[in-house]
Amino acid sequence: MKKPRIAAIDIGTNSIRCIISDGLDRRRNGLVHGVSCQFSGIIATISLTATEDIAVEIFGADSKKDLFEKAFGSEVVFTTSC
Repeated sequence: MKKPRIAAIDIGTNSIRCIISDGLDRRRNGLVHGVSCQFSGIIATISLTATEDIAVEIFGADSKKDLFEKAFGSEVVFTTSC
């Protein structure tokens, strides 16, 4: 069953972070060990630190980043480092 999409952006910043965080823990393995966010113009670069390949987690967060982008008027880009 597919999860319903949230249409309204009247939720708080913490809720938006929780939605992105849920995507980053898609496999529920806790592979993402560090997260930082830096804004440059309209680009929000979210840097992720992990000890293993987190392509699945990035896919999960990427599918939920639209709420963040609408709330902050920015484009989200994920980067990784080990």
